[in-house]
Amino acid sequence: MIKMFVRRYAILCFVLLPLVVGMSYSSPWVLAQAQSDQSEQSEQSTDSEDAGYQSLNRGWLQVDIGIIGASSSDILEGAMQEVRDQGYQGLIVKLDTPGGALESTRSMVKTMLASPFPILVWVGSSGARAGSAGAFITLAAHVASMAPGTNIGAAHPVQSSGQDIEKGDLKEKIENDTIAFMESIADLRGRNKEMAVSFVVNSVSITAEQALENNVIDVLADSPTDLLGKIDGRNVS
Repeated sequence: MIKMFVRRYAILCFVLLPLVVGMSYSSPWVLAQAQSDQSEQSEQSTDSEDAGYQSLNRGWLQVDIGIIGASSSDILEGAMQEVRDQGYQGLIVKLDTPGGALESTRSMVKTMLASPFPILVWVGSSGARAGSAGAFITLAAHVASMAPGTNIGAAHPVQSSGQDIEKGDLKEKIENDTIAFMESIADLRGRNKEMAVSFVVNSVSITAEQALENNVIDVLADSPTDLLGKIDGRNVS
């Protein structure tokens, strides 16, 4: 009965959820804005846009992610397959989300951490947020970036109704699991663990500028193209 109840609760939990840490490749990459023939770039851009993606400077593919639902993991995996098939240098995830579902978020984070090529997350444009599960996705990126006027955090686990989880063993287990995940991913990506954990423990939410100052993200950028320019030549692993 206990196992059945826990599974049911996890499915219902929408705003934030316990996640599982995946494995990460340690191969280093040098990030660059690839150059190509204009006609080839236009042809590939058209093909990608038909599939819901956007080609940037031929070397990078962009995919937009909003509320993390049942299809989000499939969208991410499809974009990653496109990167492999078309020989892109890496993937940019444009993120604007209040949170998402447990299984989808878990799948996305595990996939990102195991990616054989660099994945960048850009929270934008201004007014966007990486709320709740979006904070985990942002921290999981090889390069995490936000536009000015965005925010990240507010990741304390709650029920899908927005109400707090009732006190008891289940509440403690979910909170401890979520905290442990946040600590693990912050350690893995070399980010500020204390600030990241505060997103979960105290529902802290901070601005893009504060996220940069506190080593939660790597870059402030006005757009994905601006991001690519600022990280050109950077080594990541």
